[in-house]
Amino acid sequence: MPSKQHRTRRRAYTLLELVMTSGLMAMVLVPALALMRDAVELSTTAETWGTLTTYGVDKIE
Repeated sequence: MPSKQHRTRRRAYTLLELVMTSGLMAMVLVPALALMRDAVELSTTAETWGTLTTYGVDKIE
């Protein structure tokens, strides 16, 4: 009969599993961060153009 201690033993992750997981996370996060950076830049540009357009319309009126 197996001992109770043997059945409740937790399995640890190997170094290879940790390296593979880190690599997969990097492959997902790097493109996501690049998209986020581009989105912030486009948002800033759009906000600037909106402000300039409002200013121009205000001067015309």
